[in-house]
Parts: sequence; C-alpha cells; structure tokens
Amino acid sequence: MRTETMLGLLAVEERLVLDSGYRIDAASRSMYQPVSTPLRNDGIFRHWMLRGETYRLEHDGTGWRVHNDLFGHHEYRLVDAQDAQYVAQLPLGAGELHLEAGTRYEIRTIEPMGPWALYSL
Repeated sequence: MRTETMLGLLAVEERLVLDSGYRIDAASRSMYQPVSTPLRNDGIFRHWMLRGETYRLEHDGTGWRVHNDLFGHHEYRLVDAQDAQYVAQLPLGAGELHLEAGTRYEIRTIEPMGPWALYSL
C-alpha cells in the first residue's frame, strides 16, 4: 500500500500552446510550470507540465530530477528561471516548500481540470 501526503497547492504559470511535440489536452491546449521553475537539460524547458500527467521528483545528489514517461530517457532538473541554477524548493499558493533530500515527491492535478498539487510519498 502506497502512502502519500498532499503538501499543498502549487503556484503555477500557464501558457497556451498552439503547436508542440507533446500530446496536448485538446480542451485546454495549455502547459504549466511552477512559478519561475522551469527544467534544465541541455537547455531550459519552460511550461513542462500537462494535465493528466504525473511528475515524480527525486534528489540525485546534484539536484531535483523530474521524471515523466513523456520525457523518455532525458534527465531534467528543477532550476530557477532567473539564473538557471538548481533549486530545492517549489512555490505554493502561500509561500514555498523546501524539498528534502531522501523524500520522493509527485506533482499532479487533484482532478482533471483542478489545481496542481505537490505530494510527498
């Protein structure tokens, strides 16, 4: 049995996407990211969350890796939008939450069109 705790609702930014290499929800045509928190690989990947998907976060000793089946074998890490440096916190509706190494997290919507939430596993 898997136990999880909802830690709070994420503060997110939304962007309308007209053309993308990813499967986009036809109803919303939107992609999201936690406020000022894109992903970094060999570039900066903004607005990386899609409704209906679950994103798993784990610390790998360097930064917070984000996993999703759509990403394939690529490694993405949470970074700050201003300086592209690794971050260890996520913005919530009220304040921010510091992520703790050794804890696994998930980001997903509460309902198909509901708010984005952060869970500890």
